[in-house]
Amino acid sequence: DTVRNVSMSLVLFEHMHDRSNALALKDQVVAVYFSGLLAREMHDRADLREAEQAFICAMFHRLGKLLATFYLYDEAQVIERSIQSRGWDQQRASREVLGVSYEELGVGVGKVWNLPEDIVDSMRLITGPLKKCPTQQNEKLRMIASLANELADVIQDSDEATHKQRLGALVARYGPATGITERSLTASVQACASVLMRDADALGHGVARNGFLQKARAWRTAPDRTVPVAVPDLHEAQPVTAEPSATTPGAKTLSAAARTAQAVAETQRLVADSTLALEREGQASETSRPAEPGRRQAALAAGVQDITNTLVGEHTLNDVLRIILETMYRAIGFERVLLFTLDARQQALRCRFGFGADAEAIAHKGVSVPLDGARDLFYAAAVMGADLCIQDVESDKVRPHVPAWYRTSIGARGMVLLPIVDRKRTVGLIYADSNSPATLHFSGEELGLLKTLRNQAVLALRQYS
Repeated sequence: DTVRNVSMSLVLFEHMHDRSNALALKDQVVAVYFSGLLAREMHDRADLREAEQAFICAMFHRLGKLLATFYLYDEAQVIERSIQSRGWDQQRASREVLGVSYEELGVGVGKVWNLPEDIVDSMRLITGPLKKCPTQQNEKLRMIASLANELADVIQDSDEATHKQRLGALVARYGPATGITERSLTASVQACASVLMRDADALGHGVARNGFLQKARAWRTAPDRTVPVAVPDLHEAQPVTAEPSATTPGAKTLSAAARTAQAVAETQRLVADSTLALEREGQASETSRPAEPGRRQAALAAGVQDITNTLVGEHTLNDVLRIILETMYRAIGFERVLLFTLDARQQALRCRFGFGADAEAIAHKGVSVPLDGARDLFYAAAVMGADLCIQDVESDKVRPHVPAWYRTSIGARGMVLLPIVDRKRTVGLIYADSNSPATLHFSGEELGLLKTLRNQAVLALRQYS
C-alpha cells in the first residue's frame, strides 16, 4: 500500500522541479498528499472498508485548484488576491477569474480522464453541517475527503490565534456524522506527520524541509495551551564550565578536602559502572531487547537525516532542539525526554521543555540540576561529562547517588543522561527516562544514533553561540 501510494504521489512531485512556480506548488502538493494520509487515518470514522480508496479520493478532492496552480499560475494568483481583498470564497473567486469554479474544473477534467465515479464524486464540495453519516459509499468518501482537506487547510492557513477556533468549527460541522473531537483530530495529525516524514525521502525534492510539513510538525509539538510555558531563545545563554564545590555532605570527622575526595571517588566508580552498563547494551541478548529493535533504529536514523537536512537549511535553534528531543522520545518510546540548558546566574541546568508525561509541568516548575551540589548521578553527567544509563535507581549501587530533588520532581525508575558539552564546557543535558528496564536496553547501533543526536544538539548550539 505504501509503495502504491508514494508511487502515485510521485506523478505530482516529479513535475514540480522544472516549473517556475515550483515553490508555490510544492506546499500545495505536500498538503494534498497529507490530506490523503489524513483520510486514510480517519477512514473508519466514515465506516469505510477501504482505507486506500479514502486516501486517493482525498488527494483528488482539490484537483481543480491543483491544475490551476500548475497550468494557470498567474490566474491562480489573481484568485488568491481576490479572496484576500474582496472576501470572496474560493469557488466564487475562481469562477470570476476562470469562468468555472475550481470544483467544476476538477470534476470536468476528472470525467475527461475517465476517473472512477467515486473519485469524481468526492471532488464535489460539502456545504453546511452533517447531522449523520451518509449511507452511500460515494457520499462517505466525499465526506472524509472533504474533512481531510479542510483539516489540512487549518494546518496550512491558521495562526495560533485562530487555530483552536477553526478546529472547533470542524468538529461542529463533521462531529455529528463522524464522532471526531479536537483530541482525535490532533492525534490524526500527529500520526500522519510521522508517516509523511517516513515517506519524505521517497517523495524527494526537499519534502522533509517543506513549509507545510514544518507547520504540521510545529502543530503536533505545540505545548498544551493550559500550561503556558515560555521557551526562550536558548542561544542567548552563555556556556560556562562548572567547577566542583569545595564541600560535600559527609562525616564530620573528615576534613572538607577528604570528604570531597571521597565523594569524587564514589562518583567516578558510579560513572565507570554506569558507562560500562551503557556500553554493554550493544551486546545485549535478543531476548532482553525490546520489541521491534529495527523499528527503533530506523526511526532514529530518519531523525538524524532530518536534522542534518535542517541544519544545512534555514532553521531556528529551538526548532532543531525540539526535533532532536522528539526523535528520541518517539523512536525509543521513553516515558519522557527533557532538555536542560545552562542558567549561568543560578549555576544550574534548568529544564526548558520536553516531551512525554508531565514534561510541560516539569519545565513550568523550573526543575534544575545544580552544578555545584552533591556528587551524584547528575553531577557525574553534567560536570564530569559522562554518558549514563541507569536501569534501576533503586539498585544498591545507585540508590545513594540519586538526589532527593529528583525523587520528588520526576522520580522515574530508569534514566539516560547525555550531557551536551562544547569545547569542554557544559551547555546542556538531555534527560530521558522509562519505568520499563526493557526500554533501556539498546543495541550498539541505537546507542550510536542517540549519541549522534546529542552531537547534533552540540552543533546547533555552537552555530548560535
